[in-house]
Amino acid sequence: HDGVRTQGEVIDSLVDRVRFVGVLASAADVSVERTAVIGTMQAAEGLGWGLLSQAQPETGERASLTVRQSAIVDSHQLGVSVAGGEARLEHVSVVGGTGGAARGVEAEDSNGVRAILTMIDSTVAESQELGILCGGSDVVLERVQVRNVHAGINGELGRGIGLQTNASTLLPTVA
Repeated sequence: HDGVRTQGEVIDSLVDRVRFVGVLASAADVSVERTAVIGTMQAAEGLGWGLLSQAQPETGERASLTVRQSAIVDSHQLGVSVAGGEARLEHVSVVGGTGGAARGVEAEDSNGVRAILTMIDSTVAESQELGILCGGSDVVLERVQVRNVHAGINGELGRGIGLQTNASTLLPTVA
């Protein structure tokens, strides 16, 4: 690493039926605008996530993911994951899922690196198990609609928004 961060843009695009993760930001600055991520499928290793913003596992360097006017639809396991990364979602719809635990949005610390999630004028709908779950994170939710959260495949109750301490790291969420 020579001090230069990776930067990327995904604009006016379609990411359709990929395996594992639709768009991944790891220790990078990524902007996604007017883009649809549809039907992200589960790979042999698991996952099936629409978007992932993560802290780089070896260094803890946080990713920055900005998503505007976009939709994440029918991800197998999780629409948006913020794992020690930073994500700003504006005018974003996270809708549905194909797996038995197709969650909407999760923000959790990763190896002690707090996740930072900002959602503005956005919707999470038709997810299973939970709409938005935050643990060990810094969270801002403004004009966010969470609706029609269904029970999970194992009968877990559908929860709208969960703000909690991460049970593994004991880091609290600040919302």
